Amino acid sequence: MVKLNEKISRSAQDSNPRNSIMPPSILIVEDCEISSQLMYKLIVDEMSCNAIIANNGEEARKVLFNNHVDLILLDIIMPGDINGYDMLNIIKSTHKTKDIPAIMMTGIDSIDSAVRCIELGAEDYLVKPIDPVLLKARINSHLERKALRDLEIKNRIYIEEQNNNLEYRVNQLTNEIKERKRVENELRESRIRLKCLAESVFEGILIHENGNILDANQALLDMFGYSLVEVKERNILDFISKECHEFVTEKINLQETMPYESVGIKSDGSKIDLEIRGKDIPYDDYNARVVAIRDITMRKRNERELKESKEIAEQATKIKDKFVSLVSHDLRAPLGSTLGLLDLLGSDRVDAEKRLTIVGRCTDNCSNLLNMIDQLLNHSRLKDGNITPNNTLIKGSSFVGEVFNRLLDHSNEKGVTLKSSMPENLFFVGDVQLLFEVLHNLLSNAIKFSDSGSAVNVYAPPDGPCRIAVKDTGIGIKDRYLEHLFDDDVIVSQRGTAGEKGFGLGLQIATDIMNAHNGSISYEPNEGGGSIFYMELANLVPRIVVAEDDLDSALIISNYLSDIGAEAHAATSGHEALSIIPGIDPHVLVTDCEMPEMNGFELIESVRRNISNTLPVLVVSFRKDIVSRTRALELGANDYITKPLFRDDFLQRIKYLISSMS
Repeated sequence: MVKLNEKISRSAQDSNPRNSIMPPSILIVEDCEISSQLMYKLIVDEMSCNAIIANNGEEARKVLFNNHVDLILLDIIMPGDINGYDMLNIIKSTHKTKDIPAIMMTGIDSIDSAVRCIELGAEDYLVKPIDPVLLKARINSHLERKALRDLEIKNRIYIEEQNNNLEYRVNQLTNEIKERKRVENELRESRIRLKCLAESVFEGILIHENGNILDANQALLDMFGYSLVEVKERNILDFISKECHEFVTEKINLQETMPYESVGIKSDGSKIDLEIRGKDIPYDDYNARVVAIRDITMRKRNERELKESKEIAEQATKIKDKFVSLVSHDLRAPLGSTLGLLDLLGSDRVDAEKRLTIVGRCTDNCSNLLNMIDQLLNHSRLKDGNITPNNTLIKGSSFVGEVFNRLLDHSNEKGVTLKSSMPENLFFVGDVQLLFEVLHNLLSNAIKFSDSGSAVNVYAPPDGPCRIAVKDTGIGIKDRYLEHLFDDDVIVSQRGTAGEKGFGLGLQIATDIMNAHNGSISYEPNEGGGSIFYMELANLVPRIVVAEDDLDSALIISNYLSDIGAEAHAATSGHEALSIIPGIDPHVLVTDCEMPEMNGFELIESVRRNISNTLPVLVVSFRKDIVSRTRALELGANDYITKPLFRDDFLQRIKYLISSMS
């Protein structure tokens, strides 16, 4: 006889589209050929699922009633007599198709449309253009949810059948006990049959009298990790977590027959989630209670994981929406400047030379705007709802200068002067584009809230950690806004000195970006009026070990490294380098190939074997042959460069290696 737990396992495999032989089938109902082909390619090539395309509602209806479909991607606006709403109504009102999840797709972002789709029974609603990563996540989520729902229904039916059989056998046993003097042999056989049945199911079965356990099946022993002798010496509450004792005792006293959930304790002290169902029966000379116990730990874990996945997806959507809003917020000033220039270009007040200048400035503005949009809407930064910085080594003064260049037209138009006193030796590691957006936002706000003729200063406070301060003497921030200045759930916005209006999301996105860098953003009022915002980052003084026996080469490398604020620790041999490395924990090792006592190849081999597999190594050598380069890389070097060195090329490689180490 096949055991019940084996049947359930086989049922789970048959019900789960990820485990079944045939991949899930997805019906794409879309009249736009380009969109349907893109979704078809995503589903078939990237998700390894089957896909069926229907161009209208009539085709979709034929496909549904002639094919097995696990999920439907349904466009709302379609040609013909059946639109997306009609098709959804047909699907959800037909017994055969009502449980198939439907994801509605539309190019119109309408609350009414979304509400209507949900009321008709749609599981999801996406607005075109649809992010492939988001679509893929939603498809996977609904396929897994459908599989779990199908499995739960199938298992519930199966378990109910088994429980009904068990109840029947228990009742039969009860009747036999009542007449045991007359039918002693039948009673013995019935008890044997009951034992066989209890052993054949995957549920734990026990019988107790006033909590004292009289008998149990093997499934229960395996579930809790005890022998039958140990179980019979215990009370049923010994298998229940203390916080559930009162609840379980109440169910027993009330002779509850409906299933309920509790928390169990195994022999090793670990906890498991339980589903318990019991019934009072006569047993020998006892008024006993038979109890069926199921371990539902996996089911509860799956429910939690599904909930967490939903929260992650919702958070990802929220972050994406904030980024889109931030684009509108940050592009208003440069767009306004461009519109002003175009208006001036259309007048008769400018000559040909000025026209060329205006066209050039408009072109630069548009190019910068497109670059900003490309960076902010880079979907890889929003993967799984997380901002993942692409770190590199950044020089503070140059970084501030780049942001100034982007805002120069805006500040000149407002009559606000931008000033920087950033030190030349300040370096930090981070994502240039993301941090650029933070400083750009802080400076835009400072200009927005400053009066004409005033100045905005950017500097690094000399004491404490690495911080970039943006100080203005403008109108400051009203007290009622301070409590929620950086909150995600509260939009704080006030008009600028020239009536400029913002969406109030810039500081929230800036906070997310700084958190992704393990940094922070903070505010304090300026004593003379206005505001001071601080970007706090991890200050970095790169430590470089330079293993070079040629003093001239070592001097050149040290001078180059000083340009990026790095500390160069010189060693004239491999042995000396090995003695230095553990004490300073360097960011990069630069080594020559030819050195006395221990050459560069031997140094790399020793570092990889005895010190670190992750320390970046740059080989600097006069050897230009492919054999030396290959040998260095095979031993574990990260890069290889030949002499004579060129400053920019050398420093670019060093910056990359420092960033990878950081």
